[in-house]
Order: sequence, then structure tokens, then C-alpha cells
Amino acid sequence: MTYPVSAELAGQNRIEDAINALETARTDHDVFKWLLRVTNEFDLDYFIICATPQAGSDCFGNRYLISNWDRELLAQSQSEGLFDNDPFVAMRHLAAPMAGRYCDVAQSGGADRPARTAEVLKEFGHESFAILPVWRPKGVSGTVNLTGKRAPLSLTELIPLQYLASMAFTKLQTARDESSRPGELTERQKTILQLTASGASTEEIAHALDISPHTVNYHLNTLKQMSNASNKVHLVTLALQKGWIPFPS
Repeated sequence: MTYPVSAELAGQNRIEDAINALETARTDHDVFKWLLRVTNEFDLDYFIICATPQAGSDCFGNRYLISNWDRELLAQSQSEGLFDNDPFVAMRHLAAPMAGRYCDVAQSGGADRPARTAEVLKEFGHESFAILPVWRPKGVSGTVNLTGKRAPLSLTELIPLQYLASMAFTKLQTARDESSRPGELTERQKTILQLTASGASTEEIAHALDISPHTVNYHLNTLKQMSNASNKVHLVTLALQKGWIPFPS
């Protein structure tokens, strides 16, 4: 069974409405909200935008820019390297959009690791996917990935979605390029970022630095505002990309 393009995005006028809505986006959070809307309009549940890292290794943890994935899934994907094996590595460099089911991709891989990846994704409600390759004139490339439990998207759905994904990727990169660079971080902010990146909780950071959890949260909220981060995982990713804290050795 295939799903028709949703009523919200059906037809040229609907696509233009989505494009116009994206034009008003100014921050990462604006793009986040727009992606959530479009993802739901196509009867999918999750999205993640990834890009080839400018520094560090080309692993999943260094690739993703913005996402509404469960924090536990993001952490597990990084710790187990769920997407750092074929055929998932090859799917980072598609020349055309691709839709399907992760279980089928795992079977084509013919190995244990792809099967493990598909198993974990299914546990979190990621069964079908649409991978949309995107590029910018400056040479930055990446993918916009939409996932959920519905049947794989049809070609009729992929065509407008590819266009919208390209615009979202460009808008996200432009918003970051135009965002004002923050001043030098304080040593306390750097320390809190490094401890957060290591997996320490707010209470653990407060105990280690002999400050209150409220003070830790104050610093984290300030850093999220400075970087337009949507959550702590996103904050750590941006901090690594901006060079605020070093990549782990």
C-alpha cells in the first residue's frame, strides 16, 4: 500500500506554502520546527540532517546536525557505531533519493552489524526511511533522512520532498553562517561543555564543580542560546563543530 501526498502538501500551492514558511526561518530551531511539520505531513515521525564533517572523523556522531530522534537512540548509534558500516556508509553518498525499509537494507548487507542496526531502529519506531541527498555550492554535502513506521514513500512523494530537503539543508547552513559568533567562552562554560560531552548528568557536573544544579542548567541554557541548540545532545555536537571543545581522542 502506498500513501498519497498529504492534503497539506498536495499540489503546487501546498509546496509553495511550505517553501514560503521555510523562508521565514532564521535559526536552527526555526528549521527544526519546519522539519517536524513536513515530516508529519508525509506521515513519518522522525528526521535527521547530516553533513560531511569539516573536522574529525567521518563517523555518525560527527555528521548529524539537527534531529528529533530520541536521545537514547542517538547515544546508542554513536556508542555502537550503528551507521558506521556498510551498507549504511554507502547510503551517505547517494546521487538520488532513496526510500525503503531498514530490514531490507540489512538483509542486502549480509552481515550481523547491519541487522543489529535495523533491530535497534525498529525498537525506536524507525522502520521505513527516505534518504534525500543534498549539496551546497561551497561543497558541503549531506543527507536529510526521514523515518517512521509507514510504507516506503512513493516516487510521487519523493520528488517534492527532495526539493524541500535541499532547501532545508541550505537554510540550515545559511542560518549557521549568518549567526553571530559568540565571544570567548569562559573556563567554567568550557568545563561544563566537556563534562556534558563525556556523558555527565547535571547533578554529577554540579558535584564535580561544587556548584548547584541550577547554576549548571543556567550555563547550559546560555550555551544553547548562543549556539541555537535544541537540546544537550545538539549542543555538544555544535560545540565540537565550532571548536569550543576538542574532539575526543
